[in-house]
Amino acid sequence: MSQPSLKQWYEDRKRLRVVYDHSRAKPVERKNKIKKSRQAAFKSALAERTKPSGQHQYTKTNTSDSSLGKEQCGAQAKRDEASSYRSKDTYHMIQIFIKTPINPKTLCLRLDHKTTVSDLKDIIYRKLAIRPALQNLYTNNKRFKLCDALTLLDLGIKPETNIDLTLAEGLLGGAPTPVDETFLRTLAVNLCKDWQQLAVKLKFRPAEIGKFERLAESNPEEQAHQMLVSWLGAQQADDREAGERLRSALAQIGRQDLAARIPGYVPTSPRAGSKRKSPAHLSTSDASSGINEMLGVVAENIGKDWKQLGTSLGIKAAQIDTYPIDHPNDVKEQIYQMLRDWVWKQTSRKEAEDGLKETLVKLGRADIVQELPGYANTSQGARKIDEVHCKQLKEHQSITDTSGIGEKKLGDLAEHIGKDWKRLGTTLGIKVAKIDTFQLDYPNDLNQQVFRMLLDWSRGQPNQEAAKDGLKKALKEIGRADVVRILGEMELPSKALVAALMSHYKETMKVNTHPTLKYLARDMDKLYVSLELLQETNELDKPLILQSGLVKEKHETDHTMHIDIEGEHETDKIQTEYKKVPLKSYKDILSLDKNRILITAESGYGKSTLLKKIAYDWAVLQSDTQSTRQKQKSPLSKYELVFLLDINKMEAKFNITDEISSQIFSQNEFGKKSFENYMTQNPEKVLILLDGADEISFERLQNANEDFSVYNVLSFKSLKRCKVIVTSRQSTALKLLTCNPDFTRVNINGFDDKNKKEYITKFFSNHDAQHHDHVLSEINKSETLRSLGEIPLFLWLMCSSLTHAESRLPDRITELLNDATSMIHRQKMSKDWTSDIPKKITEREFKELMDKLGQVALESLVLKGYAQNSFVVSELGSEDLVNLGCEVGLLTRVQFMHGIKEVERVHFYHMIFMQFCCSVYLSGMAESNPDKFNEYMSQLIDGDVERNGYLIRFCSGRKRKAAECVIELTKNHLSAYSKHTPVECERYVCLHRIMMLALFEAKLGSTVKTLALDEWVRFQYELKGEDLLAAHYFINNLPERSSLRHVSDLTITCQGTTDLVLLEQTVARTRCDLSLQVVGVNMKDKIHQLKSISPFVTSLTLIDCQLSSVSVPQLFKLFQSTTKLKEVCLVGNDLHGLKSDHIPHISSLEDLMLDRCKLTKDDIGPVFSIVAAAGSVTLLVLQDNDLHGIKGDQITHISSLKELHLSACGIQSDDIGSVFSIVAAAGSVTTLLLDDNDLHGIKGDQITPVSSLKGLHLSSCGIQSDDVGSVFSIVAAAGSVTKLGLKDNDLHGIKGDQITHISSLKELVLQACGIQSDDIGSVFSVVAAAGSVTTLTLIDNDLHGIKGDQVTPVSSLKELYLYACGIKSDDIRSIFSIVAAAGSVTKLVLNDNDLHGIKGDQITPVSSLKELYLDACGIHSDDIGSVFSIVAAAGSVTALALMDNDLHGIEGDQITPVSSLKELYLSACGLQSDDIGSVFSIVAAAGSVSTLALIYNDLHGIKGDQITPVSSLEELHLYACGIQSDDIGSIFSIVAAAGSVTMLALKDNDLHGIKGDQITPVSSLEELYLYACGIQSDDIGSVFSIVAAAGSVTKLVLKDNDLHGAMKIGDQIGPVSSLEILDLADCGLQNDDFRAFSLALNMRINGSALLRPTATHSKTPHIPHTPNRNKKCNIS
Repeated sequence: MSQPSLKQWYEDRKRLRVVYDHSRAKPVERKNKIKKSRQAAFKSALAERTKPSGQHQYTKTNTSDSSLGKEQCGAQAKRDEASSYRSKDTYHMIQIFIKTPINPKTLCLRLDHKTTVSDLKDIIYRKLAIRPALQNLYTNNKRFKLCDALTLLDLGIKPETNIDLTLAEGLLGGAPTPVDETFLRTLAVNLCKDWQQLAVKLKFRPAEIGKFERLAESNPEEQAHQMLVSWLGAQQADDREAGERLRSALAQIGRQDLAARIPGYVPTSPRAGSKRKSPAHLSTSDASSGINEMLGVVAENIGKDWKQLGTSLGIKAAQIDTYPIDHPNDVKEQIYQMLRDWVWKQTSRKEAEDGLKETLVKLGRADIVQELPGYANTSQGARKIDEVHCKQLKEHQSITDTSGIGEKKLGDLAEHIGKDWKRLGTTLGIKVAKIDTFQLDYPNDLNQQVFRMLLDWSRGQPNQEAAKDGLKKALKEIGRADVVRILGEMELPSKALVAALMSHYKETMKVNTHPTLKYLARDMDKLYVSLELLQETNELDKPLILQSGLVKEKHETDHTMHIDIEGEHETDKIQTEYKKVPLKSYKDILSLDKNRILITAESGYGKSTLLKKIAYDWAVLQSDTQSTRQKQKSPLSKYELVFLLDINKMEAKFNITDEISSQIFSQNEFGKKSFENYMTQNPEKVLILLDGADEISFERLQNANEDFSVYNVLSFKSLKRCKVIVTSRQSTALKLLTCNPDFTRVNINGFDDKNKKEYITKFFSNHDAQHHDHVLSEINKSETLRSLGEIPLFLWLMCSSLTHAESRLPDRITELLNDATSMIHRQKMSKDWTSDIPKKITEREFKELMDKLGQVALESLVLKGYAQNSFVVSELGSEDLVNLGCEVGLLTRVQFMHGIKEVERVHFYHMIFMQFCCSVYLSGMAESNPDKFNEYMSQLIDGDVERNGYLIRFCSGRKRKAAECVIELTKNHLSAYSKHTPVECERYVCLHRIMMLALFEAKLGSTVKTLALDEWVRFQYELKGEDLLAAHYFINNLPERSSLRHVSDLTITCQGTTDLVLLEQTVARTRCDLSLQVVGVNMKDKIHQLKSISPFVTSLTLIDCQLSSVSVPQLFKLFQSTTKLKEVCLVGNDLHGLKSDHIPHISSLEDLMLDRCKLTKDDIGPVFSIVAAAGSVTLLVLQDNDLHGIKGDQITHISSLKELHLSACGIQSDDIGSVFSIVAAAGSVTTLLLDDNDLHGIKGDQITPVSSLKGLHLSSCGIQSDDVGSVFSIVAAAGSVTKLGLKDNDLHGIKGDQITHISSLKELVLQACGIQSDDIGSVFSVVAAAGSVTTLTLIDNDLHGIKGDQVTPVSSLKELYLYACGIKSDDIRSIFSIVAAAGSVTKLVLNDNDLHGIKGDQITPVSSLKELYLDACGIHSDDIGSVFSIVAAAGSVTALALMDNDLHGIEGDQITPVSSLKELYLSACGLQSDDIGSVFSIVAAAGSVSTLALIYNDLHGIKGDQITPVSSLEELHLYACGIQSDDIGSIFSIVAAAGSVTMLALKDNDLHGIKGDQITPVSSLEELYLYACGIQSDDIGSVFSIVAAAGSVTKLVLKDNDLHGAMKIGDQIGPVSSLEILDLADCGLQNDDFRAFSLALNMRINGSALLRPTATHSKTPHIPHTPNRNKKCNIS
């Protein structure tokens, strides 16, 4: 039997095809249609060649070869012709689903039914990065494989068909999996030896790479796997970001094959898989940037017409559909990439531009053509726009400017409605014929069909609300309620959302005037009073008394290496005070350019009310009553949404979007996802206010780590561009700063007298002025009450207690809270009950209630370690207890939604009420169960004393026995106080304050008498407000003839006239030195009140005290006989019109500061006359006065004046001659500051010589490069200036010609002057022309790419500072060339530059260079060889500093010997105990190092074996290295092995419990420093055993150790014949202790030291030290 041909088979298939009765749509023949899948299989088996998609045609039938009849053939031919005709004009889209073995599990694609399988694989490749060759596609549950050459139509693929994707076997046999450990294991197998290159790209240090090599020797796969797992564990980003980083790194090392495995991989060519080169019209950067700019404009403006634009440009629909897949969340990027691919296909740039413009015009988007760069300005472009603009632009505007629903929202809805669109149209009342027209107009785009239909319908609605309501109703009728919700989410903020927020804030943001009577609450604007706000800065302020009471010392930045052996400048006494900038209101906070604001204040200072005020004002601003000008003026106007959330009401996840839905929109009327999307896409338009970060555990915040969690938002991991303001108390604020140190910090300082008066007036708005005065007098009658009135919460409490004319206030805070709670009880009991409680509660029952609530709160506090103010009902015991607490106003009940679950919480009305209730319970326990009370109180005092302060004070004030226990426990802590660390210093201050306040609250005057002689009584903190009152109480209760012998000075701030009385009485008893500050007190007629204290005042500051010009002579007369007054500061007083008559002489006065005193040019003569009359003033500060037009005549000579500060005085360039005339007339000024004045255009002629002037500072004076010549002319004319500071001026483009020679100038500071690498030649020309500059500072300039040629030699230059200049490792060669060319530089400082990867070859020798500083330069352990090569090449470096670099894992081989090197500083380099051998190997290899400093490294557990001898080493410094007592043996073994160490310094290590056995003798050791090592009296025997064992120690320093009581063990001190000097300063020793040491050692006492008869007590000289490790040097 002959086999039928393919043609015959084809004809038979057509003949047997099912014929449909189209009227009923049922088959009329019994024959089944042949499945297209079988046809495709047959064709595939015969290897039939078919044409690509879009050109596929069925093979024409040759009827002559057919066995069919003639008539049948003719009919079939007609049907085929009709079918062929229809197939050409029909454009049919179908939706299919691709099931994948990876994420996403299913892809949904809308494709043309003529798309080939090959094209489909390309689409999958672009989505999943699986190459087409590795894809296998199947249908029918993987029973039928799809052929690449066939179309979806050929294969019979119907809409909604599922297609299975499987992966070919092999390395790339599949699409990328998520970046997890399993994937990393597969990747490691294929990386092989390339893993090391990948590790470098993933930012691993060589030391870390070496660690991976050691972990799995000779197994590269395991090494690669360990490296990848370590990298993945360190990633804080999500999987997508991690995948992008890994993919990028793989591509950089040439492993694109592996990069293709990572999700989202796209080859670097413009088209995926394309091998063609870039077309000529895009080959240049200018052309590319031009066309890219045009495409960007189109993408920005085309909107929903973009798919129609693509179709008009000839881009296939299937191709257009791929762009939303590649860029799912960025429409503009979709449009841009589509246009970019289209441009790529054009033959020229002109063709692409013209084609795009013409297409836009045809689409009616001439408005976009008009925006294209350069088009509308050409005559041709203008003509084309004129022709079509009027008609088509008008048509476009008629579409977009509709009164119905917005175009954007309708477009978004169209994408979600899909196949239900026609049903929606008929439901909306649109005729079927009209619906069909949309389908005909946009045959190839379903979204456009739906969009145009909805747009047309919307335009016919009367208004937007009617359109929305009608659309929602229709959607619900057709069962598409899901789209109804989307309708509310699409365009946040919708009017409904803003209206809901406005309503919420206007209704809830009120200020309570009564604890329980909520109906008495008033609107925010009727009661709110502005608070005093201070913004903290990082700028150093002048020395002040710290909160801890430790005096700050002035110290200039020292650039020399220095190690403080004697410890004279103790670290706990040098603490930094930063400037605080006053803010007028919260609007200044919102105007700050930072997006994370931290507002700090203690309980009751109004943090929550401030946030309420912001939310309330935003709600008011949104109302229609606000004018456009008001809205534009307010910083709140830029925020579309404002969310105020209480952190303590949040659930465990602390998710912000969850809480918005629950705390504000309890009915969940707006979807959570909509908030997330809007905040992500529009972060600048959202303001988030988070209240009460201190009211929950910080650890709980850290544990909640979702994308929108509070912790992630505050730590700047989420919503980075969204402004977030959070409130907290100081203790929690410090923890928040650890998660984000870049917070902008704002402090709330409470109310001043003016604010208090305003608040009282508003609070009692219904009372007369007489009642206002009564309230104010009651608050001011006691310093306690007056100081508490500064706290808004307590002012509210006091006002609540003074509602009647006969009302009175108590003196102490405990009494105030007693009265306040009693008032709550009495007020509530006077009203009708609204609950089911059967009877009114008695006063005794009320106290029992507080007792029960306090018990629950206290147990929670002790158990959890933090004070909790939010409870579930079960935590409080019973429902009845909660109801009762809520009824009387102590508790409040809050209900809110979390998802679909309703949550109820119970809060104390405020944290202060919670602590008071705790004290009720705890103080009662002091009598009923003393042991339990001691246990609880010990935990409170051992914990956060500051946080528990009110609770401790309340206990003391309620029960005397409780107070006595508090005093005893606190005394024990204070007696054991150690001052070695600032943390302990702060704790000492907190304990000291609590002790004083507890004594005051309990009125324990008798106890005060027993504490007078205690050493801890020092008052080393500012006495202000209630601290002053407590100190006054303590001092006034001392025995009559006793004195505070440990109190040498006091720092007191007075804020009222009552304070002045307390001040006078306090000073009269102590008679110690006084630093006095008076703030805001009208002293105009009260200066005489300072007479009694004048003999003791060392510093006097009067800020805003309403002094006048006549007050100054009175003040000077008052202090004319004093011998202690060193400083007078009169800030913020109106001293204009100052007279110099009858000014007395004050011989001790050194500093006079008249900042902000409204002085003018006419006052400058009298000011100098006053200074001359004073007699010995060395510093005069006139900052922030208006001295423009100043004249230099009639200036009194002042021989003592050394420094004159005229910063921010409005001085201009034409005043500079007069300024120098004044300085010359003064006679002996050495330093002149003119910072922050406008001196641009300064001239150097007619300058009076000033022979005494040494330092001239012109920072931030607007000086530019063309002013430099004049500046040098001025300096030259002055005659003897040695230092010139030009910090923060713009000197880019500086020129070195016409510079006047200045023989006196030694130091030139050009810090932060915008100098760039191409300016360096001119800078050296300037320095050379000056003639004798020895120090050049170029800190904070951008010198990357610096070149070393053409540098003018400067024979005088000795020191060059290049801090933070952006210098990289490849610049180091040029730097040394510059230094060599300069000729005589001895010191080079390159701190804070990135020198990782530095190379040591081809370094120009610099024979003059002695000191090289490379601190904080990112140097790693693998760079150490290069560093020593550089030092060796330089030739004569004696000191090398590598502080703050990561040298852990350092190796000692391959070190170039450096015979000149004497000092090596490796402080804070991350060295550990196992690095010590390598360090000594390096020192030995260097060859001649005599001083080695390893300060601030962790050397605990150090071992002394395998130490390379270093015969040159003489000094070893191991400060603060974590060394403990059990390490001391190893330390001496190391010193002995080194061989010649003469000095060993172990400052600031914990050596308590040290043992003296097994100490290796060190015959070379002569000096041993063990100060501040925690050594106690019982360790002294071991210490001397160690010294004796060492063998030759002549000097032992035990300074700053607690050795009191050493006399008891003096007989245990063994003889040390070599010892000549024993330093025991600051060891707490008494005379008896010194005598015990003297007898035991046979040494004489000399002050705080013991000496041999033949020795002299000489001070050990300081050894060079590395610069400050915490601060960058700031010269000028």
